[in-house]
Amino acid sequence: MDTFLYILGLVVVALAMVGMVALLQKLQKHKVRMWAKKRPDLDIEDEPEFD
Repeated sequence: MDTFLYILGLVVVALAMVGMVALLQKLQKHKVRMWAKKRPDLDIEDEPEFD
């Protein structure tokens, strides 16, 4: 039973980390888009894609 709970805990932590990475990528994309609206004179193509 302890092994099952340990593995379940690892899976939960791994899923939480994947979710955090996805959220941070979404926020980064939003930040880049907002920055491009505020500063249209800058070339946004230098930014990496986060798709």
